[in-house]
Amino acid sequence: MILTCGEAVMDVFVKAGAGLARPAVFAMGGSPFNVAVALARQGVPAGFFGGLSDDAFGTMLRGILDAEGIDHTLSPPLPYKTTLSIVSRDGMGHPSYDFRGHEGADIMFDAAYVPAVLPDVVRAIVLSSYPLVAEPVRHAMLGIAQCAGPDRLISIDVNYRPTLVGSPHIWSERFAAYEPLATIMKASTEDVALAYDGQRTPEDAAAHWLARGAALVLITRGAEGASAFTAQGAIHATAPRVSVADTVGAGDCFHAGLLAALHDRGALSREGISKLSEKGLYACLIRAIAAASLNVTREGTNPPQAAEIDAALALHDTE
Repeated sequence: MILTCGEAVMDVFVKAGAGLARPAVFAMGGSPFNVAVALARQGVPAGFFGGLSDDAFGTMLRGILDAEGIDHTLSPPLPYKTTLSIVSRDGMGHPSYDFRGHEGADIMFDAAYVPAVLPDVVRAIVLSSYPLVAEPVRHAMLGIAQCAGPDRLISIDVNYRPTLVGSPHIWSERFAAYEPLATIMKASTEDVALAYDGQRTPEDAAAHWLARGAALVLITRGAEGASAFTAQGAIHATAPRVSVADTVGAGDCFHAGLLAALHDRGALSREGISKLSEKGLYACLIRAIAAASLNVTREGTNPPQAAEIDAALALHDTE
């Protein structure tokens, strides 16, 4: 099982309206929550570790996890409210997030919830977004990463959220603790620019994370595709041209697609990654891109099923 760790929130999409009315759509989300759903839809056993409220929204979130077959036994209901994330998009469909929740369940999930020992069924963990550095949840996230030990793969997505993580200096200082624990590091070009305040290029960040111990660094580049960096060098894959509805959840679907591809190849470990050929790593990369590309054709986060990704890749091969 891949255990995804971090936030589960309610995304609120406010649409255009007439007069004083503005219709809104509520969607269950949060980066690790999305990754768990995306993994499950690709046939990979998945679990979720994070703050789930005992309120009505929390009940909905747990209902989705149950419906998707995702284990959340390590996440008991908490007596805090579910955080709302107000999502707005620019003209290109790129989202920005305004989080509304003082002492929400996602933030108040602290080190007390870290198990003394992870269940044997957990073979990899995923960490993402502001819970990596926000107080007090960051102590739970670092604790679960340390609990994983050297024999489990740890994949970390920067997913920088400036309104919740404070200054880049605070982020960098706290994020450094995760760097020697990571098997995989993932970030978008925007994440790198924001988190390092324009002082590092994506290539600089990749070199830094590889030097700190990562076996694989992934940099997503939106419509331009993505790059993978290892000690042996870098490879790049382009993205197919698609009609974009919005880009909410694209990075999460990419992350899950890459992990699912490694899982299917029996390479969900540091050793497994090191044994991948360049052709094998490229195949993992284009599968991850295909998963993200399918998601952006839909409004909001709606991860594709494995069969949809297979069909998209088959169509690409025949063109």
